[in-house]
Amino acid sequence: MEVFATLKSFFQRYRKPVIAVACVFGVLLLLSMFHLASAPILKLKEWRNQDVEMESPEFVNGLDSLQRQIAFKKALLALPKKDSISLVLNVPDSSLSLFINGMSIYKVQLAEMQIDPLLKRLGEREYWTQFSKPLRVDSSRATIVKEPIIEKTAPKTQEEFLASVSQPDSLVYEPTHIQLILENGLELFLSQEENSKKLDRRAKRQFFDSQRTNALSSLVTSVFTFETMEYRPQIYLVAPSAELTSIYRALPEQPKVVIYYN
Repeated sequence: MEVFATLKSFFQRYRKPVIAVACVFGVLLLLSMFHLASAPILKLKEWRNQDVEMESPEFVNGLDSLQRQIAFKKALLALPKKDSISLVLNVPDSSLSLFINGMSIYKVQLAEMQIDPLLKRLGEREYWTQFSKPLRVDSSRATIVKEPIIEKTAPKTQEEFLASVSQPDSLVYEPTHIQLILENGLELFLSQEENSKKLDRRAKRQFFDSQRTNALSSLVTSVFTFETMEYRPQIYLVAPSAELTSIYRALPEQPKVVIYYN
């Protein structure tokens, strides 16, 4: 009872400041909710505005599923013809592949996929505008380095030396989490499926905590500057660590990415 009496006395004494602070926090909360709700809508509007400039004889309205397959084939044909490795995501096939000179040279079966709700709401024209061409990777970050770390044991005998020459080097695989930010603002996350070890769980938490911190910082900035919050649709993919490591290290600095989903 004494606690309630103390709180009541405090509120009566500082009633106006408490109400003012509560109002400020209420306004900030409403602004935050408004920015969170409006950001994907504004992103969709931005992509729809790009449809006005779209002129393609291959696009036929009213054939959504078939149109997406045509967009996929068109994007594959537009990949660099030189000896440059590109990344291809085929959601219906649950696969992530490396392509070079129009041919698949490496393919990974995905264990899990999550697609942003905004991407699922895209109409035929918006989908065609965004995914009928390869998308450039503008920036990336990862928990692993591009250059592999080679672990070797020095041979003690001639037989061990000859065996080491004939056997491939063993790579030290670190926890693998990769973020690719594409030119249209889409974020592609590649994450390992092995998370049983404490090191793996800590690496995953630190990697995605950094992402959440950046998103929170963007939200706070938009609230206090009254600017539009940048929304980045996300695709989250899960596969074995060793295979994701091989893919990441095979890609050039700014590869092209083709995405197909239905």
